[in-house]
Amino acid sequence: QDPRVAGRVRFDGHVDRASLRRLVDASRVVVVPSRSEALSRTALEAMLRGTPVVGSDIPGLSEVVQHGRTGWL
Repeated sequence: QDPRVAGRVRFDGHVDRASLRRLVDASRVVVVPSRSEALSRTALEAMLRGTPVVGSDIPGLSEVVQHGRTGWL
């Protein structure tokens, strides 16, 4: 575990919608490391709330995340 990252990164897995909103609001960035996902609800929620998204350059995600503008692919 990298000491520069420890305590600054959370892996929450599946969370309910209310918890997702709280987590996104408390985050500086949301990471969506999916290999295949038609459309990421997490990414959409983050973008709706103004939080940048870092995600995989895959169909679906690459259609909603504008690289360099609303996030990074």
